[in-house]
Amino acid sequence: MCIRDSVNTSKLKSSIVKGEFNEDKIYGHTWRDKDGGNWLMGGAGFLMNRKVLKKFENCEIIETATYSDVNVQNHAFHNGVVIERRGGFCACSGKPKYMLGEPIEKQMKRLPKPYHEKFTFHYMKGIDLMMHIQNLIEKEYK
Repeated sequence: MCIRDSVNTSKLKSSIVKGEFNEDKIYGHTWRDKDGGNWLMGGAGFLMNRKVLKKFENCEIIETATYSDVNVQNHAFHNGVVIERRGGFCACSGKPKYMLGEPIEKQMKRLPKPYHEKFTFHYMKGIDLMMHIQNLIEKEYK
């Protein structure tokens, strides 16, 4: 996750309590290759439990990798860690609307709904947008 990402802690906590992430896998936003393999997409990420995280203590850092998800993907592949596509991790591609100077209303249009069903949001500019989404999530959870 990057500094402008946001996490829906209510959704994440309830899913963890329900045991939805107990298997020794990496869950996240992925793209599928022609052979059916899942490849991590960075942005607003992925999730792994502590047992899987332990396998990454000596994760090789590829010097030519621009993004950290490449390192995680490579280490997972070489260490038999399964990567599973899981909805709710929002990696928005392209130039973020806030970088284009778009107002908050226009930024909101790119965010997937319903908000309370998402674990993460990528490229949230400023506390105003983050608080706006948090308030919507709280209303949807009540």
